[in-house]
Amino acid sequence: MGKGTGKNRAKAEKPRYAREWGQFFTPVRVAVFVWEMLQQMIPVADFPRFRVIDPAAGEGVFLSSGIKLGLLAPQQITGIEIDPRLRPPAELKLRWFQADGLLDGGPAALSRDSFDLVVGNPPFGRGGKERLAADLTSGDWQSAGWLLAEGYDKKDLARLLRLPVEALFLRRFLALCRPGGYGAIILPDGFLGNDRLQREREEFSSRARLLAVIGLPPGSFKSAGTPARTSLVFFRRREENPDEESEGEKETLFASTEFRGVKGLPEFFGTVLQTAGAYNFFGEKKVLPGVTWVKTSELPRRRWHPNYWDPALRAALDGIIFPLRPLGEYIEEIAYGPILPGKKPEPRENGVLVFGQKDLFFTGLNPRPALRVAAGGEFDPERSRVRRGDLLFSRSGEGSLLRFRSGVYLETEPANVSCFVDRIRLGGVDPVFLWLFLMGKFGRAQILRLKSGVGTPNLNFSEIKSLRIPLVPEEVQKMAVGVYLREILPLHRRWAGTERRSPEYALLEKKMAGLIKAIEAVLITGRPLNVPGSRC
Repeated sequence: MGKGTGKNRAKAEKPRYAREWGQFFTPVRVAVFVWEMLQQMIPVADFPRFRVIDPAAGEGVFLSSGIKLGLLAPQQITGIEIDPRLRPPAELKLRWFQADGLLDGGPAALSRDSFDLVVGNPPFGRGGKERLAADLTSGDWQSAGWLLAEGYDKKDLARLLRLPVEALFLRRFLALCRPGGYGAIILPDGFLGNDRLQREREEFSSRARLLAVIGLPPGSFKSAGTPARTSLVFFRRREENPDEESEGEKETLFASTEFRGVKGLPEFFGTVLQTAGAYNFFGEKKVLPGVTWVKTSELPRRRWHPNYWDPALRAALDGIIFPLRPLGEYIEEIAYGPILPGKKPEPRENGVLVFGQKDLFFTGLNPRPALRVAAGGEFDPERSRVRRGDLLFSRSGEGSLLRFRSGVYLETEPANVSCFVDRIRLGGVDPVFLWLFLMGKFGRAQILRLKSGVGTPNLNFSEIKSLRIPLVPEEVQKMAVGVYLREILPLHRRWAGTERRSPEYALLEKKMAGLIKAIEAVLITGRPLNVPGSRC
């Protein structure tokens, strides 16, 4: 096939060079929403005197939107874009520079603390910091003057260069912003929830106040070529001589990506603006599903992910009358399957069963897994071998983790797991009861609250161990497990894993849902288990 010409060729090339620079271009509706939110935070009369910069301007959508909305004039803005193939719209040409937004110097002559507002969607992922790394490695400290001015030595800089590019750009946004100035940046959810980046979040919070974190609904960047989950982060840089107002008297607005009852960007953004506007203009909080105000004093040592602060997800376990314990107290061993990049398992007709994500169903494990491998081979390591009673848990993916795929191995034949499935060995709790709990609303809410990741939502071992489970009497556990083993498992073995979805399996799912709801009722009321149509 040919490369195409004109618009078709440009369209074909964009995904390629977008990957090269880590670029994913912002939809216009998202950029307009940023300005709508900023008008809730900043008096409109202040915008005409603002100096505004986008250090990773891409196609210029943020700056262009500000001008078209009548908030800015062309002479107020500065656009920096590393990619020479991108051309600004006419209204931005006056102050548009081809340069690396992470570097000082160049035609834009950027200086620290000189902009009233820093706004944009910087690159994220693996690329985008090569020039900064090359300059520092070669000893060109001048280009990284903004980092040196913050007091970092060479050892610190080596650590900083290991950070993802979005973390470096967040620091750059803050360095360009004057004390008392504002910032709005799109960040991947991995930055907001990753425990390894907690130090970055803490350092940022010591120099700026988090005003709002608005999760963008899944698919917001689908037209830009990425399924990545992202959030809008609004901040204000602290003054050099801050006032006496305590941090505890200030609040941060969070809007969850698991927004309930609202479909589509326009309705989502409208509801968030309604909440922000009601609080700012009328002095009363209006909290809607998925949107909440959090005291800024609660944020230290916590993640910024909006799901983490979602009122419904935070309060999901409040109705349980039984004591709660971390799952980690019952985990004897946890492991994942072999990671062998570039290698594919060679199927063996009579080999060892391997359970992958596709083999985990709502009603249990696939009784007929498609894959069998050589016993004792590299795809059957002893460390991840499965035995009867092990919980298999899919820890990543929209179609796996977020569909809550998991199950308990109830056979005796040797088996193993793939690299995206965790094998969890338990003690002190019935594994089937635990699994049934996690498949219900109480387990699902915790997973939604704790998940993180950029393109692929996931849970790590620490997050899995932090899931809380109810300390339910043994006789209650046995009764619920008995219903599953007696009335659901035999039908599951018959109907699960068939090539075509059958009416019989749909009825089986209905029975499973009924058992889970009955368990949830026990957890809330303490009454005996009552599964309609069962012999419990």
